[in-house]
Formats: sequence, C-alpha cells, structure tokens
Amino acid sequence: VAKDITKQRSFSEKLEESEKRYRNLVDTVNSGVAIYKVVNEGQSGSDYIIQDFNQFALSHEKMSREEVVGKSLKEIRPNIDEFGLIDIFREVWKTGESKFFPARVYVDEKYSNYYENRVFRLPNKEIVAIYDDVTERESARLKLAESEAKLKRIIENSTNLFFAHSVDHKMTFISPQVKEYLGYDPDEVMDDWTKFISRNPINEKALEFTKIAIETGKRQPTYELEMLRKDGKPIIVEVREAPIVENGKVVSIVGSLADITDRKEAEKKIIAQNEEYEVLNEELQQTNAQLSATIAREEEINDRYHKAMVASSDGIFDWNLITNEIYYSPRWKSLLGYSEDELPDDFSVWETLTEQEDVNRSWKMLNELIDGKIDKFDIEFKQRHKDGHWVDIHSRADVFRNEKGEAVRVVGTHTDITERKKADALLRKSEQNLQLSDSRYRKAEEIGKVGNWEFNVVTEQFWASDESKRIYGFDVNSKSFSTEEVESCIPERERVHQALIDLIEKDKPYNLEFDIITNDKGVRKTITSVAELIKDENGVPQKIIGVIQDVTERVQLINELKKAKEKAEESDRLKSAFLANMSHEIRTPMNGILGFADLLKRPDLNSDSQQKYISIIEDSGARMLGIINDIIDISKIEAGLMELNLQKTNVNEQIEYIYTFFKPEMESKGLGFKFITPLTAKEATIISDSEKLYAILTNLIKNAIKYTENGFIELGYELVNSGEPDSETEAKESDFLQFYVKDSGIGIPYERQEAVFERFIQADIEDKMAHQGAGLGLAITKNYVEKLGGKIWVESEKNVGSVFYFTIPYNVRPLSEVNSGEREVPSENNVVPALKILIAEDDEVSEMLLTEILSQFSNEILRAGTGREAVKICHDNDDIDLILMDLRMPDMGGFDAVQEIRAFNKDVVIIAQTAYGLEGDREKSLHAGCTDYIAKPINKLELYNMIYKYFGKK
Repeated sequence: VAKDITKQRSFSEKLEESEKRYRNLVDTVNSGVAIYKVVNEGQSGSDYIIQDFNQFALSHEKMSREEVVGKSLKEIRPNIDEFGLIDIFREVWKTGESKFFPARVYVDEKYSNYYENRVFRLPNKEIVAIYDDVTERESARLKLAESEAKLKRIIENSTNLFFAHSVDHKMTFISPQVKEYLGYDPDEVMDDWTKFISRNPINEKALEFTKIAIETGKRQPTYELEMLRKDGKPIIVEVREAPIVENGKVVSIVGSLADITDRKEAEKKIIAQNEEYEVLNEELQQTNAQLSATIAREEEINDRYHKAMVASSDGIFDWNLITNEIYYSPRWKSLLGYSEDELPDDFSVWETLTEQEDVNRSWKMLNELIDGKIDKFDIEFKQRHKDGHWVDIHSRADVFRNEKGEAVRVVGTHTDITERKKADALLRKSEQNLQLSDSRYRKAEEIGKVGNWEFNVVTEQFWASDESKRIYGFDVNSKSFSTEEVESCIPERERVHQALIDLIEKDKPYNLEFDIITNDKGVRKTITSVAELIKDENGVPQKIIGVIQDVTERVQLINELKKAKEKAEESDRLKSAFLANMSHEIRTPMNGILGFADLLKRPDLNSDSQQKYISIIEDSGARMLGIINDIIDISKIEAGLMELNLQKTNVNEQIEYIYTFFKPEMESKGLGFKFITPLTAKEATIISDSEKLYAILTNLIKNAIKYTENGFIELGYELVNSGEPDSETEAKESDFLQFYVKDSGIGIPYERQEAVFERFIQADIEDKMAHQGAGLGLAITKNYVEKLGGKIWVESEKNVGSVFYFTIPYNVRPLSEVNSGEREVPSENNVVPALKILIAEDDEVSEMLLTEILSQFSNEILRAGTGREAVKICHDNDDIDLILMDLRMPDMGGFDAVQEIRAFNKDVVIIAQTAYGLEGDREKSLHAGCTDYIAKPINKLELYNMIYKYFGKK
C-alpha cells in the first residue's frame, strides 16, 4: 500500500508539474485563450461556463481568475449574443469543426476593438476560444482606405487629366477629366490611346518619347501632343509621363495631361502679330517711297509752274524806281480774288494785304537787292484773300540797272504756293507718323525680344531688324549683317540649314528652337525661330520671312523648375528612407537595453546570465550613442560649425593605437588584421587635426569590420609625390599622405560607389538585408577629409572586397609652432592619494554614477545641484582636490561657474562633463578654465586615466 501511495504521489506531482508548465505556456501566449464547458446545449437557454482564462484574457477583461472561472459567458458579457459568438460555439460543439471569424466588440454602448477569433472543440467537448486583438492592423487598413479616397478626390478635383496605359498602349486608367478634355466618358477611351490623337507631325516625336520610355525604363522629357475630341476638334496637351518598372521590366506608363490649347493659340497670335508688323513695315517703306516720288514730282511741277508763270507773266509786279510807280498784273490781283479794277496799282495795296512782319522782311530784302547786297529777291509770305483767308505767296524778283549800274526797275512774280504748303505739311505729318510707327515697332521688338529677318531666295540678300542683330550680339548700327555671320553663332548650324532647305524644297514647316553663342560676349542663348516661304504666282520661291525670339530666360526657368522638382523628389525619398532607417537603428538598441534590463529583475537569474545581459546592455548603449554622435556631427556639418584643431600628430602612433584597439574584435570575428607604417616616427609627425584623423580611420575600420565576414582587413598609408622630408622646414605643398583601409568584404556595386559618401545612404539603402547603421559615417568621414584639405574615394568589386583611400596634406612645421597632440597614457604603477571631490551635477542618476565610480579615490565627496551652489562650496572648502563640473546646469551654467571659481582658486583640477558631446565643447571648456574634459556617458576607464594623469604618484 505504501508503494502504491508513493506511485500515486509521484504521479500527482508530475501531473501538478505538467499543469504548471501548461499554465506557464498558456499565460505567455500573446493571445486571449478561454476554455468553456457547455451547459444546456441544444436548448433555448444554452450557455457556456468559463473553465479557464489565460493571463492575456484576464488582462483584457480586467478581471482576476477567481472573478471569471465558474461563471457563465453571459454573466460577464450580457450582450454576447450581438457578436454572434454563441452561434459559433453551438456550431463548433455540434460539428466538431473549428471556426474562424472576425468580430468587433463594444463597451458601454461604444465600439471598442477589432478581434480575430478561432474556436475549436476538445475531445472532452469543452470549447476553446483563442482571440487576437487586431485593432491596430484594422485601423491601419481603414486609414489606407481613407488615404486612397483622398487621393481619388485629389485626382478628381485636379485640372489635369491622369492616365495609365500598358506597354502595348492599352489604357488601364483614366481620370474623370477625360470628359472635359476629350468629350468621352472614361469607359469609352479604355482602348489603344493612339486612336485618339491626330495626324499632326508633332505626334511622331511624342510617340518616339513613349517608345524610348518603354524600352529603357527611363523618364523622358515633357512633350506636346495633339489629340482629337469626340466632336473632332483638336486640342494641344502637354504630357508628363513616367515608366513603372517591376523586376527590371517596364509594365506600364503613368502620367498626366495639361490642356495648353489656349497657350498655343496665344503663341500663334504673337507670330501673327509679328507678321502684321512685317507687313506694316513693308507698307511704311512703300509709303516712304511714294512720298519721295511725290516730293520729286512736286519739284518738277514747281519748275514747270515757274516757267509757265514766266512765260505767261503770271502774277507779275513791276516797280519803276525812277518814278516810284508800281504795276500789278491781272494775275497778281486774281491770286487774291480781286478783278483788275478792284485794286489800284499802289504800294498801299501790298502793304495792306500783307502782315506787317512780312512787309518789313520784304522791304529789307528789296533794299538789299537794290543796294547790290544780294543777287536775288526770294521770299515767302502770306497775303489776305478777298474772302478773308490767307494765301501763301512765293515772291521772286530781280533788279534791272542802267549803264551806270544804278537800279532803275525791280520786276518780280507772285506764285500761289498754298497747296504746296499743304502738301508739305501733309508730307511732314506722314514722315512723323512713319517715324513714330517705326519707333513703336522697334520698341515692341525690343520688349518682346523678338526680331525679324528676311532672306531673298533669288538674290540671296539677307536683311535683319535691329533686335535680331541685338539678339545675336551684333552692333545694331552695322550695315553688314550676313547669313555667314549668323551661322557662325549657331553651333547646330547644319540642323538649322537643313530645316531651311526643307522649307524651300519640301514646303516643310520651319519652327525651331536652338542655342546660339552671341558674337560680342560669347554668351549662350536659346532662341526660337519661325519662318514662312513666300512664292510668286507660279509657285516659285521668292523669299523667306521669319522671326526669332530670345527664350533663354524661359528655358532656364523650365530647367530650374525641373531640377528643383527632381531635387525635391530625391530629398523626399532620402528623407523617408533615412527616417525609416533611423527609427530602426534607435529602436533596435533600445529594445536590447530595455528588454535585458527588464530580464535583470528576475530573482532566479544566475551570475553568468547576469553578466551576459549586462554586456548586451552595454553594447546596445554604445551602439545607440554612436548613432547619436553621428547625428550630432552631421548636424554641425550642415550648420557649418565644424572647426579644425590643428596640432602635432604622430600618424604611426594613431595607426598603432587603432590596431591595438580593434585587434580583439578582429580575432573574435576570425579576421586577419595588419597595418603598414612606412615612415619613421620623426617623418610621421605632421600638423593636422588628430581627433578628426582618428575619427576618419576608426569609421573606415568599423565599416570594414561590419561588412567583412571572413578574410582580412589591412590599414596603412604611403607618402606620395615627396622628396626627403625635413622636420625643421615645411614640406612641399604638393606632398600628401595617402591612407587606405582594405578589406575582403562584400564589396560595393560600381553604380553605388559614389553614393555611399552621401548623407543617409548605404551601399543600397533599400536593400532588405542592409547592415546596421544610420548611413552617416562615410558622409561625416568625407566631410572631415575635405576639411583637412584632402579627398576620399573607393575602389571595390562586389563579393571581392573594397579599398577606401583618402589623402591629407603632408604638413610639417617646427616643433615650437604647434601644441603636441600625442595621447598621454598613465603608468599602471601610479598611486592616487585619497581626494576631496566636488560633484557639480543636477541629474540625480548621473550624480549617483559618479559617486560610485569615484568612491575608491576619495575620502570625502561633496555635491552641488546648481552652478551657484558649486561656486559657494568651493569658496568655503579651499582644500578640494577635484571638481567634476556639468556644463549645463540651472541657475548658473558650468562655463560661468568655472570662471568664478578660477577667480579665487587657480590650482584645483576641474574636469568638465556634458551630455552634448559636441566637437568644440572641449575647446570652450579649456578656454573657460577647465583642466580637462569628458563627454557623457562617462567612460569609467577614461575617467580613471584622467585621475591617474593629474593625481597619480609613482
């Protein structure tokens, strides 16, 4: 009996252990698990008694196991019938077949979460329900649907038409704007899109662009296309399209159309206006010729008229100087509307009918003629007509003398020149109008940067307007402006020449856009040229008239807009990729830190596991700190705040230090590691920024380790283009050190080798197998190298390995000119006396950490939470040996506090500490009066080395 009890107890213990394992397993499942027993199944009041809830289900229901076990499902969920769960339980219990169904529950009459339920029956006919909360996924799906709806609304409300078609031109999508653009319903155009275009020659180029896009997978330039509406009316559209590539193959073309018919019509109107200006110019030239002919004819008429007057004694006056009598011929009187009897032959008649000013002028000239001072009497004046109007008279006379030379008679004629005067006035007005029209035309050309030209096909004579000369960079006053001079400014002269030949021989439209190099300044411009061939009545070409327009600014604007668009798209792509990558890179180490910190709370954790978890936390923290440092550095680079700290640097020591530091990691990974330092210690001492050189080399080594799984890594340098170096003089400006880091890693594809130096980019930023890292290391490295006056590049072969090269100037100066940048390493035999230490730190956790680290060196530790408090404690305790000063504190900052302490204590050792860790903080700290500087998170060994450095005794 005792034996049987023992067996039974052993069985019970095993059963109890098994149940514990079952309970632990079920409770760790991240899904709700519930077990029910059927009550009154098959009856109208059937219900399900809860046998068990796992921990997830209890947490979800916010109840304990005691509150639910033994109760019916309807007790804890009175509205359970509304979810359909009871019907599912009943069907599963009856059929034994498991069921899956989604459900959405609500609490307090409001919808709560979304769930996926899996229900099955156990052999003992108990019902098991397993459910998962899929609220987040369902919400994401609903948001996606909402986003798609928004996109649909944007497309529907856009003025542009959006489309997609297959590689065989079959439409696969068309936006509703097709009705407005072409008059078709969307379903009417889901066919070969080329059926809806006209036979306009511009469409040939459009089809060629689409063909190239399909063949190459590359986006083509924007082009114009003439399409036909349903009513047969043509419209001009501007097309932007792009190929969609899947698995290296173009599967479709997507794009948009913009109706530019009105704009094209406006361009035609401008051309038509230019043609009108040309016609006006021709008409003005003809008018000018007609006016010139009129003047010539007028002179001829005047001559004939004069001869006729002389021959007919028309309008004659005869003054006898001896008797002082005067005679007026009948014609003289009739010119003024009088008959012969109405006017007496007397001087008073002439003086009365003529304005006094003209009378005075005439008498003066007559006296000069009589006195022999002038040879001819020739004057114009006005005389009043009988009916009151004024008649323009041209009076000419000659003097007759006797044998003694004495004047005895003056005979002259009067000519009515009223009509001629009117003709002269009309001519002057026409000339003024012509000049004004020509001025306006030239101004219009200048403002619109539109010039005119004409080429006579028969005589091969060429003419161009002033604006045409100005556009090509020739003097507008130059008489010679030939076709040879024009062609010398056109790099694509063969294409332009051929277009003119096609215009003459084939009547092919001439409408070109091409670049020119101006004659005067050699400036590149873009112009458009449109021309028309003029033929005679027999169809024989006579001349070509054309216009050119300087469209340089418009073309530049279009190109700048394209570049800005491409840059914005690239920036958005890089930003999205970087944010996704950065999110991963920060969350990954945080997961390690938080996860293993939580595991450290387990009371049953053994020592080995504890040390392992701590090591993982330290590695994750170091990784996250590296990412933060990279972000800070790249931010300083972007802000232009990165500065050089030039000092004496021993290159050999830098490389040996890096070799010693990374060798354990190389050995643990099974990689070979070696370095080459060809110069002696004296030759290898240069003037450079040692911290940046160290950062460059460590970044490249870390990269090599990250991407090399087996093989080797090699580090070294060589002196390039150098003679014998002399430590007492500066080296040649052309001398430089060329460093290299060589590895046998995965390599970089050729097309990505330039991109790896860009911000946020790894060898393939979209690679699902991309290695950890923010993609900033090589961008920072490149900036450092260029800041030091060098350059960086990579030679690599995929799956073979990579070699990163960079150069820095081989700059050597006398020892007295710079400070030494060598690292001081304290002796292991140093002994530090007990110190009195002040910790100035406003963060409680940081203060606790420093207290623990420094406890082995101190006999007394003082604490200050603000800058002012730190100054007061130092003032009251002049025997303090060491101060750990946080640079960012409330009340008074660390920099100000250090300066006040130095005012009364010059000897105390002050080590600055900050969580910012920016380059330049060290220099600011030393300038403020700090003895040394350390960045958070505090490295225990680094702090120990500083203490040994300042307080150690052999």
